[in-house]
Amino acid sequence: MEKIFTGFRSFVNEGLAQSYRFDTATSVITDELLATLKRGLDMSTSTYKFAEFSFINGRSESGRMLPTEVEDVVQKVDGRVIFTSKFDDPDMSSAAGSYQESKKYLKIVVTVPLTFTLQDIRPSNLVAKIKSTLRHEFEHTLDSLKGLERKVYGLSYDYGFLEDYHNYFTSPHEINAYTVGFYKRHKLTGQSWVEIKDNFLAWLEGVMMAKVNAEKSWDKIKKSSEDRSPATHEDVRGLMEEISSLLVDRFEERYGEIKPDIIVRVS
Repeated sequence: MEKIFTGFRSFVNEGLAQSYRFDTATSVITDELLATLKRGLDMSTSTYKFAEFSFINGRSESGRMLPTEVEDVVQKVDGRVIFTSKFDDPDMSSAAGSYQESKKYLKIVVTVPLTFTLQDIRPSNLVAKIKSTLRHEFEHTLDSLKGLERKVYGLSYDYGFLEDYHNYFTSPHEINAYTVGFYKRHKLTGQSWVEIKDNFLAWLEGVMMAKVNAEKSWDKIKKSSEDRSPATHEDVRGLMEEISSLLVDRFEERYGEIKPDIIVRVS
């Protein structure tokens, strides 16, 4: 009976996600972001510049409208495109987002090099990065409905303990949202879901290994607030394996068995 109830609840939640038209909302916000990016390209060059936009009550200043189905979960969207001199490779362009349920507030920040051009959008997979990030954040609007446990409400990459990374990246709400976001990128780019997952974990492992290998003892990441001994390479790799396993399990719960076209890059 419990299995039947769980399956029914999953079916209802998936139906609600579809009725909210998250994909439509994602496309509308992406269009606004790209328009903001183009506007920013016309700004005078400096070592740092940015361009911004907002949706308030579903409408942007340019007149773009979010579908009414998302009004109950997102009442304001803020976006920013940052042009930086910290890197030159367009493929290093990134998209990062956040969602505050209490305020029904979604934020997305896109960072591109100062030398970025319109011709760089496609090869840098920028649209896929934006849409997968937005889909990740929209999935968080269903966390309470799905009863997904939220162990922590954020994570700083500059401070904290290995325990903080564990609590954040193994939280059911984050595992679910990353699974969905990676699947969105897979559908947009043809890159395998497993490869996207593995690339993300390789990046995260690199971030954490830098803290493990820090020269100064006070820069090294500690295991926890109670155990302040330095975290080891084995600790980090163990966490990566745990996150990977949880992501695969969630994928199979939501989308079914991982098939060859999900494992292998689509040509």
